[in-house]
Amino acid sequence: MTKAHLPLKVSKCIKLPGAPEVTTVIDGTGKHHAECDLCGIDITLTITANPRSFQRHRGGEACLKLRRSQGLPDTEPTTWPYGLT
Repeated sequence: MTKAHLPLKVSKCIKLPGAPEVTTVIDGTGKHHAECDLCGIDITLTITANPRSFQRHRGGEACLKLRRSQGLPDTEPTTWPYGLT
């Protein structure tokens, strides 16, 4: 059985190697949100601010398509160490 994680009730800074630091915002349900530094879309995280969905978005097709539709460059997103993909 996995250990339960308590909700994080304060904003969290997400640090990616070679990318700007992103700070989460907490909504009324307790979920954290982060704005993608590459395309600007709001990404919903968990109540513990786990950055996995943020990292997946940055490396995925949706982010690439949004950047292209906005005329932004096709930059390679920074990958996470330690197998968080």
